[in-house]
Amino acid sequence: MRKPIKARRGCRHYSYKRKIFPQRGFAVCALGVDLSSPGPNKSCHYEPEETCVRREEWTDHERDQWEKFVTFRLNGMSQALDEMPPVSVGYRASIKCPHCGGSFSVERIEKSAYAQCSNTECLGPSHYYLGHKRPWPEKTTQPK
Repeated sequence: MRKPIKARRGCRHYSYKRKIFPQRGFAVCALGVDLSSPGPNKSCHYEPEETCVRREEWTDHERDQWEKFVTFRLNGMSQALDEMPPVSVGYRASIKCPHCGGSFSVERIEKSAYAQCSNTECLGPSHYYLGHKRPWPEKTTQPK
């Protein structure tokens, strides 16, 4: 499934740029409205406290497409991980992707796992913090 526009609630011109260091990010308006001082981006949020004359909403169709994409990715990743054999720390495993036929792989590094399909329009990349060194994904046994 091709990634659509990230249409969430709020103004279509608002975005948040993350920074690795320092740990804080910053709000950005695609139309150049200054959002650097405390409070002005309140007009960009879903239920605005203030009104910006340049505010534009996402269409219902755009929001619907984004929600379908997010749901596909969450359910698809869960299904692919269910089919993946457990992977120990320091190892990598791959299976045929159940959605596109590409190569879906999981790599374990210390307390983290990384999962991704070789098809960039399919699943991942995803990062999971596990906090333990047991093989993952863990298989649960269903009572008979």
